[in-house]
Amino acid sequence: AWLKFEVECWDILDTKHTEHAQEVIAHREAMQEPNIFADMDVDKSLTLTKQEIKDYYVNFHGVNRDADIEGLLAADDKNGDGTLSWEEFSGPKGTNPHDEL
Repeated sequence: AWLKFEVECWDILDTKHTEHAQEVIAHREAMQEPNIFADMDVDKSLTLTKQEIKDYYVNFHGVNRDADIEGLLAADDKNGDGTLSWEEFSGPKGTNPHDEL
């Protein structure tokens, strides 16, 4: 079996000496994956309830899609407790909040 990786080099920056390098780094940091989990977890319990997910969709997207929310819970709720932990959530979520404690 073979595993093939293709790597593309975009820039090699001397970050100590160029203003452009600092701009590129700032742009890359701004482009990091959003942490949707943290946006949804209003009570900071490190779990998402059905209501938190619903509120996120209504507040950020202006839609109320109960069927989509049910589908998300059915697909991601591995332990069947009706909530999504950080580990279970399959959307963009940044770094594990347990690592930041």
